[in-house]
Amino acid sequence: MGLGDRIKQLRIQNSIDRSNLAKSIGITYHALSKYETNEREPDYETIKTLADYFNVTTDYLLGHEQAPSYVAEESMQYNKKHNIQNIKLEIDKSDAKVVRIEIDSSKNRSKEAILASLKEGLEELAEEGHFTDIQVKNIMEFMTKKIENNEY
Repeated sequence: MGLGDRIKQLRIQNSIDRSNLAKSIGITYHALSKYETNEREPDYETIKTLADYFNVTTDYLLGHEQAPSYVAEESMQYNKKHNIQNIKLEIDKSDAKVVRIEIDSSKNRSKEAILASLKEGLEELAEEGHFTDIQVKNIMEFMTKKIENNEY
């Protein structure tokens, strides 16, 4: 699998279209298209920007690693006033990013209030660089379904 294939795979896994990714990292749609089809190779700065954007190592993008290695293992406590006791980002042995969210269900709160608190916490983590906006969107979609079905 070449560099372009890895870029395309990460883009698709994160549910982002080419134009949004290109805009987010400061390149043209045409350049990204050429990278993904292995017709051109990005310069070092673009590779670094892509690695930072997807939270993977440049070694993974360049093919030196078979599975993506995520940059950091983080554990964060979110302010208990929001009744989201813990949002934990960890990397498991298969290099998969796992998010664990503990909700304080002892307080009688509406589903909307829980989702609003969760969204606020995830957005704070995104601002700190722990998640991309796409990852926040995907987590929120997943958690909305779980909370709406009382599966928390």
